[in-house]
Amino acid sequence: MNRIWKNTAANYLFVLSRMIEGLLLARWTYSTLGTETYGFWGLLWSIFMGTILLDLGYGKAAQRCTAEGLHKKDPLQYSRTVSSVFGLFILLAFVIVAGTFVAVEYLGKLTRVTDPEELRYFANALWIFGIGTAVIFPFSIFPEILTGLQKIYIKSNILTISRIVELAAVLVSYRLGGRLYSLILCTLIPAFGSYLMMFYMVKQSIPTLRLSWKIHWPTLKDLASFSIFNLLFSGANLLINYTSQLILSVITGLANVGIYQLGSRLPFMANTFLLQYQENLYPLSAALHSRNDVEGLRKLLANSLRFCSFLATGPLVFAWLFTPEFLQILFKANSPEAATVCRIMLLSVYCKTTYRSVSNRFFMMTGHHKFQGWLSCAEAAADLVLGILLLKSMGIAGVVWGTFLPNLLIVLTISLPFLLWYTRGGLLLFFRVTVLPLLLAGIAGTFSWEFHRLFSGNQTKIVLLGLNLFMGGCIYLISAYCFLLNRNEKKQLLSSVIKVLPGSIGQRFQSKA
Repeated sequence: MNRIWKNTAANYLFVLSRMIEGLLLARWTYSTLGTETYGFWGLLWSIFMGTILLDLGYGKAAQRCTAEGLHKKDPLQYSRTVSSVFGLFILLAFVIVAGTFVAVEYLGKLTRVTDPEELRYFANALWIFGIGTAVIFPFSIFPEILTGLQKIYIKSNILTISRIVELAAVLVSYRLGGRLYSLILCTLIPAFGSYLMMFYMVKQSIPTLRLSWKIHWPTLKDLASFSIFNLLFSGANLLINYTSQLILSVITGLANVGIYQLGSRLPFMANTFLLQYQENLYPLSAALHSRNDVEGLRKLLANSLRFCSFLATGPLVFAWLFTPEFLQILFKANSPEAATVCRIMLLSVYCKTTYRSVSNRFFMMTGHHKFQGWLSCAEAAADLVLGILLLKSMGIAGVVWGTFLPNLLIVLTISLPFLLWYTRGGLLLFFRVTVLPLLLAGIAGTFSWEFHRLFSGNQTKIVLLGLNLFMGGCIYLISAYCFLLNRNEKKQLLSSVIKVLPGSIGQRFQSKA
């Protein structure tokens, strides 16, 4: 359990650095490069996320083998497995270069940019981005191995340092007059350095690992069943999360992509912030399943569902209530369309982080990967069709509704019913993970909103929003402590808090407890 919270704490430290960096980079890039170039930067990242598909699910397979302890049971077979995946990734890096060439050829159609000089500028940026991504890609296996070892904290700490270096490099670059090319280099170089450091830490953790680029094809064939359906799952999620920008770019142009980018930043940040605990579920589910520990899995899922619900509900309710204020403070943007996009996406994030983040990880690592893969494909297809259809009648908001509605349907018909059945939680667990957190967050949010309405004319926006969040957050946390935790959990929480207090103060509280 200590390892879980250590991993989670390191993840949140990384997320904090990532959020600060994301906010500053979005603000600097939007104001320095302009709406169209900022939209192209978002399009670049959509293309980059597509390269994740090229691991063909074998990265997650390497993580699963590590979590199941293959490096201890059969070190020779484990080295063969990791080397085969690494060698495959080297081959696939050349596919990234080829894909970059194709993207450059059709860049005008993708972006609707007609000016030859501007198009050449974007094409060169795409080449730099594509080649850099190809160099980094083979090393993406090592974060997966650290996750399988349940040493997520090492991975997160390395990534935190990388983000700090990246932010400093971009700042210096902009101060010296750098543009899009320097932004790309300042992003890719620290990322490559972080992957090399992870490789070193994997070698330290698994001394028996003998890495090469020689591919043992029978080993890849044995992994294929799991990898293919993990690929379907990953690919479907990429389509769900990133095709909206491509649809908008192709059908309406880069200007609407910029608006979508603004509206999606807060939900993206919230989604990232709220998924850090869940990363533990991949290796833990695989390890418990390999030992056939059904009761351990039930306990893991029930506790995870309760914690994820508590963690997601409060922040997302506040983000939804104060969406316009967040957009104004974070991005200096007053766009009703961006606010609408943001609020719909926050509802979708609630469904994913509260329910589906738990069930998806359980399905993938406990032998239900085929079901999860086909389900994700069906969702992606519905998302794509609805997004295109609703875009014509509802504009940008239609694309976002096309993502949210299939997500909600799966929660109501599959994820939540399964979790309640498998954990044997029934209506009581449903009340504790859905009704009660929403009720408590609603009360805290209403208080904050009324405070905002009464004093909005007397304080600057950032000060007022800070006061709202502080007071509302205190109300939510206190009420959650009173109503969401049982007696033993309250004692454990108090004991943990007392341990971190200074000596004399901690002893005083300990005696009273």
